[in-house]
Amino acid sequence: MLLVCLCALLLSGSLSAAVLQISGDGDAKPPVPDFVYNRAPFDCAPLQVLNLTVGLAGSLVNDTTGGPSNIDGYPCAPWPEASPEHIYKLVVAAGDTLQFQAVLTNIDPDIDHDLFLLSGCDTDSCLIGASTELTATLTGGTYYLIVDGYSHGGINEGPYTLEYKNRHLGVHELVCAPGVATVVDIAAPETILGGNLFNLFDAVQEFECSPIQLKGGEQWYTLTMPAPIDNQFGGKNFSEFKVIFTEIAPSLDVALWLFDGCGISPTCLDYVNDRTGGQPETLTYRNETADEIQVYLGVDCFRAPTEPVTGFFTIQFNTDTIVPTEKTSFGSLRALYR
Repeated sequence: MLLVCLCALLLSGSLSAAVLQISGDGDAKPPVPDFVYNRAPFDCAPLQVLNLTVGLAGSLVNDTTGGPSNIDGYPCAPWPEASPEHIYKLVVAAGDTLQFQAVLTNIDPDIDHDLFLLSGCDTDSCLIGASTELTATLTGGTYYLIVDGYSHGGINEGPYTLEYKNRHLGVHELVCAPGVATVVDIAAPETILGGNLFNLFDAVQEFECSPIQLKGGEQWYTLTMPAPIDNQFGGKNFSEFKVIFTEIAPSLDVALWLFDGCGISPTCLDYVNDRTGGQPETLTYRNETADEIQVYLGVDCFRAPTEPVTGFFTIQFNTDTIVPTEKTSFGSLRALYR
């Protein structure tokens, strides 16, 4: 996966416009050795204006055949794009921040269309190029999404479907609403629960602690972990839980999130995605803060299951009170038992 984080503002006619994070699909084309990029300002007149808001999704069916070709290449993609292109204008209201995702689908296998996201009407403003899919976290401003045709070895033009959606950032507030996450009793030494990720709400796809997007819905659990308490050894006892999968659908590629709450910027306490489909993950967390905390554990998956039989799992919570090893003199230890 191509991943770029931008710390500076990327201007697009509005001082508020900025891209916080962008990512593209992992099957980008190899560089074309003789490709030479030439900067080109272009006419921004779009086929359509999309006013982006959280929750807005749509599908656009179009055809580039016989259309204009004003752009021959982009600095964010080392290959030529001299085929006809279509331009869509994206507008995010001032003060808003959202995650925008665009995907090309239903493409003729003989036609090679690509996606480009720009912050202005000049190819130098290209933010990312991708073969079929890109995602960007956008703040208020104007951007341009371009469907263009690869042109190394010939012109590519023809029909395509552009699907887009706009998501909330962070973890959806619904996860922390009463009764949504399954409550796990931290006082019980062992809790075994069955679950299924088929057709569940997708409350989080990516976060700073995750290097990839997880496109499935999640099953959520919540635990209230008591504050550490002083023990007779002069140290503290900490509450801890360990999560393991005891059963999992063979094709289900699971991952685990652990957050301290919901919203745009909760703290990601842990993230685990070490294994592939059908293999169990495990996570252990100890409350070493000074306070009682409530945590939210999400069982997620790389790709959403298409039927219940491919989405099942069984998860086990083991909880304990941990007494860290303390250096104690023999005299002090003996005094405890007088």
